[in-house]
Formats: sequence, C-alpha cells, structure tokens
Amino acid sequence: PQPPASALTSPPPQEGPSSLTRPRRLAPRLRVNRKLKQPAVDSAAAFLAQQHSQAEERTGLLQSFLAAQEERGRAEEEWRRREEERERRRELRERRALGTLGRLVTTLELLSSKQDTVNTLLQRLADRHWGGGEGEAGK
Repeated sequence: PQPPASALTSPPPQEGPSSLTRPRRLAPRLRVNRKLKQPAVDSAAAFLAQQHSQAEERTGLLQSFLAAQEERGRAEEEWRRREEERERRRELRERRALGTLGRLVTTLELLSSKQDTVNTLLQRLADRHWGGGEGEAGK
C-alpha cells in the first residue's frame, strides 16, 4: 500500500483542528489580478515618463557642459593667439633695438675714429705753433 498523495506534500499531521486543512503547496502560485493591470500600465507609463524626463535633463546638462567646454577652448585659443602676437611683437622690438644698437656702435666707432683724426691734427697744429716754430726756421 502507498501512502496518500497528501502525505507527500503536506507536513506531518498535527494534533488538533489544523490537521484537517488543505495540504501546502511546494511553490506559491503567482496570481494575476485583472484589476491591477491598468494601474500597473499607468505606473509603468509614469516610470517611463520620469526616466524620459531625467534623460532629457541629463542631456541638457551634458549639452551645457559641452558648450562651456567649447567656450573655454575658444577662450584658451584666443589667449594663446594673443600671447603669440605679443611674443612676435616683442621679438620684432628686440630685433629693431638690436639693429639700432648695431648702428649706434658703428656710429660711435666712426666718431671715435674721427675724434682720433681730429686729435692727431690738433697735435700737429700745436706742435707747429708752439714747439715746431724752431723746426720751420731751420728750413
């Protein structure tokens, strides 16, 4: 003789009125309540709307961030361009100043040479006038 099927799925019988209850099932069954379907759809739609709204907000934030990054990049490029222009003008000033200093050096060397010539001529003149008078008398 085999034991009854209820003995395989139910706990051992207990003393008292609970022993007459239905046997327990091994896995609970999921119930589909027709009344919950519409609110579940509304809830899903609300969830999707919220997700969409959040996605749009994040997209807006990312676009704002990218616009700020682009503006920062343009500002840095403008700053670099102006810095390069300043450097180029400074180098041009330095080349001009160097050219001017070179011409000044040349002019001072020429003046020094002229001064040497003038001093030599003045010395000859002084020698003739004060010390060279005797030399001419002998001629």
